[in-house]
Amino acid sequence: MDFTLKYLLLIRLFVIGGQVLGLLVMDIGFDAPVLWLPVNLILAAMAAFTLYSWRRTGEPSAKIYLVQSLADIFALSALIFFSGGPFNPFTALFLIPIVFAAAAMSVYYLSIVTLLALGAYTFLMFFRLPSEHVHGGGAAFELHIWGMWYGFVVSALCVALFVARMARRLRSRDQTLAEIREQSLRDDKIMTLGALAAGTAHELGTPLSTVSILAAEIEAQSSNREDISDNVLALRNEVQRCKEILARLAVRGDEAQRDQDPAVDVDRYFQLIVDEWRNLHPEIAIEYTTTRSSTPPVIAEDRVVTQAIQNVLNNAANAARNKINVATFWDEEQFGIEIRDDGPGIPKATLEQLGKRPLDDPSNDGLGLGVFLANTIITRLGGSLSFNSQPGQGVLARIAIPVAAMIGSSS
Repeated sequence: MDFTLKYLLLIRLFVIGGQVLGLLVMDIGFDAPVLWLPVNLILAAMAAFTLYSWRRTGEPSAKIYLVQSLADIFALSALIFFSGGPFNPFTALFLIPIVFAAAAMSVYYLSIVTLLALGAYTFLMFFRLPSEHVHGGGAAFELHIWGMWYGFVVSALCVALFVARMARRLRSRDQTLAEIREQSLRDDKIMTLGALAAGTAHELGTPLSTVSILAAEIEAQSSNREDISDNVLALRNEVQRCKEILARLAVRGDEAQRDQDPAVDVDRYFQLIVDEWRNLHPEIAIEYTTTRSSTPPVIAEDRVVTQAIQNVLNNAANAARNKINVATFWDEEQFGIEIRDDGPGIPKATLEQLGKRPLDDPSNDGLGLGVFLANTIITRLGGSLSFNSQPGQGVLARIAIPVAAMIGSSS
């Protein structure tokens, strides 16, 4: 059931209970006559209608809200007709359907509810059953004053609770819409970056081939210079490494389009990631530990997630002095990895921006685009990427991913 309709029905039950209590006090405590037969019939009809509405399924339409408000006005008018007319202190309850309509309905339906409530109140000014306990002075007048107080309390509580709850719901909805807009902007930025990456990868092929040819010529011309030959060899190795990275990018793109990621258990998956990263970064020492407290779940070896994790490893390597520590964890619901470097750490202001957007400060090389892409990939799977840093103790990055998200990607 829709929350707004559910809350309207709860308010109605509260009002019915308040009216019953008020009438009992009048009848028993003040010996004021109450026409219980028509009153009970009206209350029973509203209780039955409320139960029927509560058991309805599906998304209610605007007309459903209108019918509910009109039912409240008719029932309240009938109760007041049999219990004092406009002198009844519960006339203040006519405001509740109007408040609800103003908060949840269109201007057209609000106008209908308001006009009907005004019309009902005006009708009761001229047509009602006489009630002796609301006329005259003395005890009758005192009873009427206390009844007005009680009616005001019930009305004020209903309006206050309803408006407060509706305000919270509206704030929550606005926050959700803001998050959706932010996610849409991130997705657009990712698509733009992906297109730029594809174009850049294609354009890099030609200059890399040129550099490779020139390095080979320089190596041939300086065969008698050992110092130059070593530098040229290192240059050619780096060029070859760049070509391999571009080749893997193309292969991974094809694999992602075919959606044929092989299944592997989490322990093996992390081991493959660390081994591959070691081969690409032999100059960085990495200490890898894992906790085998239970049987690792089987997931899809998603290359996009693998690249996201390796992006975080790359940033840790850029910040590390000597080595990075990697620890993995898993259970039946989620799995993840913790990556800590032994660098100097990063300022709190920078830490709060990590993953939310690429950093603009050039001095933060290695802390921008890679982490932003990694965070986008992981959060879209329902996971999380968080960072913690203490001065002089490096940065701890923690990635957690739901197992169900990675199983689903392989189906």
